[in-house]
Amino acid sequence: MELTRTGYLKQINLLLGNQDYARAYEVASELARKSPGLEPYYMLGIAAYWNGKFKVAAEKGQAALSLAKSKDDIITCSLLISSAFYRMGEYKKGFDALKASESIGYNARVEEMLIYLSVALRNEKEALRHTKNLFMLNRKMAIRFMERAAKNAK
Repeated sequence: MELTRTGYLKQINLLLGNQDYARAYEVASELARKSPGLEPYYMLGIAAYWNGKFKVAAEKGQAALSLAKSKDDIITCSLLISSAFYRMGEYKKGFDALKASESIGYNARVEEMLIYLSVALRNEKEALRHTKNLFMLNRKMAIRFMERAAKNAK
């Protein structure tokens, strides 16, 4: 029995939740081939990311972003792209990918990633600015971020 697009997406989510990243990548690749679109490209990007295929993750994130229309979709795709670039050590590309989405409004998840990227780029001024923005947007998330940073500094 052939899966519907929704069935594929559910199966990919289940596989990712079970940390079966290799199978999730196979299923997501099949879906993107059979039914191209924002969700299939995004899910393939996520599966690629969790398989350590960061270049593919950035490419598929960009493909999904090119189809994104809503603010949430733009932010979500931009976060995937920037995270992939971060893992490849291409911090400037990751920073630029998120700065483009910043123009549609501030978001705590974006600010948190911009802190990581600013620190990686050794740009203290930007890191402090994004830390301040994160505190203004979501104090609890900012405090958890600072607690993780302090724990990792030990």
